[in-house]
Amino acid sequence: MAVNVALDHNAVSEYHGNGAEIITNWLQRSDVDTIFGVPGDTGVALYDALRATPKLKHVLMNDERGAVFAADAYARLTNLPGVVEVSSGGGATFCIGGLGEALAASVPMVVISSDIHIKSRHSGALTEIDQIALFAGVTKWQGRAESAHELPAILSDAFREAVSDRPGPTVVIVPENIFDESATDNASTQIYSLPLTRHGVDSGNIQAMADAVAQAQRPVVLAGGGIHWSAAYSALETFATTAGAPVATTIHGKGAIAETHPLSLGVVGANGGRDYATDWVAQADFVLLVGTRANSTDTDGFRAPRRDQSAVPVAIIDIDVEAKAIHIFPTQ
Repeated sequence: MAVNVALDHNAVSEYHGNGAEIITNWLQRSDVDTIFGVPGDTGVALYDALRATPKLKHVLMNDERGAVFAADAYARLTNLPGVVEVSSGGGATFCIGGLGEALAASVPMVVISSDIHIKSRHSGALTEIDQIALFAGVTKWQGRAESAHELPAILSDAFREAVSDRPGPTVVIVPENIFDESATDNASTQIYSLPLTRHGVDSGNIQAMADAVAQAQRPVVLAGGGIHWSAAYSALETFATTAGAPVATTIHGKGAIAETHPLSLGVVGANGGRDYATDWVAQADFVLLVGTRANSTDTDGFRAPRRDQSAVPVAIIDIDVEAKAIHIFPTQ
């Protein structure tokens, strides 16, 4: 399984600098090594700080959409939040499409978006836009700094939220003048990776699931992208082999079990699914959903498995206690 959090509560150091330097120092201490982005006028001070922090690699992209997609790939490969920096106006609006994908696919990401000077608010500034409202539909958490002193706490919240429960993108909005304000960061060092926390499991629920698997004639596992985030490949294969249960995957779960494995059914659902695999899940008499939203696309319009009260029993395993699948199959 993936390591949760590397945290040394004694590793507290005091750092003085302007807001931009506070950000780069905080990122470096939190083991962030790569930032994707495109420069803009409201973020010039951040670039000055990046130039003075060679351990932070800035990857210049053609546009902000590419920056978000690159950060998405980085997160999927490392289990660490992908970090993006964009500027006010067009920079912020251009990254929205990629964030929508990251939110839907549970990809941890932190966007640092510069904004107009606080004193320029409501003055008709060229790139003025309500960034909280802009990002609300495509991120799971939004924070805006009103002073440089707030930056360490806001960054901590953004990274924690990105990897907590169901992962997803977050945004830290920094007005242009905050980059130049002096402040102190004396926060402890923490490395944020997936999964941040795991909720305890009721032993009675585990026993009930085991009994259901043992009694089933055609049990099946439907595995999603959560297997990748938790690196639960060995656990999944062991369970499938022990239970004699074939494993189907969603498109995001592809590769959760080797497709050459004798128990692999391949991808199911309406997005790249194999008809015979979807039919197998539809005909199962017990379905175990692991790390998947099990939405309409994943289940071919809730055909495999069905979600009505007369449908096949379904059990759900997810690190998110509010997992979407729990609400989709509430009576199972």
